[in-house]
Amino acid sequence: MSKETPVDYHELLDRNLGDLSSISYVELLNTTQWFDKRQEIFLRDNFTCQMCDKLIDNSKHRFLGWTSIRVDSLGETCWIPLQVHHAYYILHTVPWDYPNDALVTICATCHQDYHNKNKVPVYNEDGVAVEVETCKRCNGSGWFFEYRHVQDGLCFECHGERFSRRLK
Repeated sequence: MSKETPVDYHELLDRNLGDLSSISYVELLNTTQWFDKRQEIFLRDNFTCQMCDKLIDNSKHRFLGWTSIRVDSLGETCWIPLQVHHAYYILHTVPWDYPNDALVTICATCHQDYHNKNKVPVYNEDGVAVEVETCKRCNGSGWFFEYRHVQDGLCFECHGERFSRRLK
């Protein structure tokens, strides 16, 4: 989500005295480890949204760490970021530490639509389902594509954490 230069997770962990719970989800999405995992999933899915089947325009798809697809509408062109969607979340698990079959390439529009219509399951470390309340403002996506020009579209309600209360 962030357009900042990615940081190594271990450096981030050191800065937070080894306390994973003090690192925000947004910070975890801005690590080299997540960027690498994300790229792996994009490559596997051929830079194509797995919901709407839009293929990325390879001639101009990278800017500031984002990967985007071109959408032409009413004679105007805009770039919609490709993202990686988690089929489920596991408490105390970093975003890249999931099996590849739990991750899928999806454009920002389809991603928001998915979160608006579906609840992503959350499990504890033992695989037991945990009830959590998703953010009512963003429906658990953590951000809004249409407001990307203001703090990268970060949801002001949950601050990108996706849930009403931060998962510990």
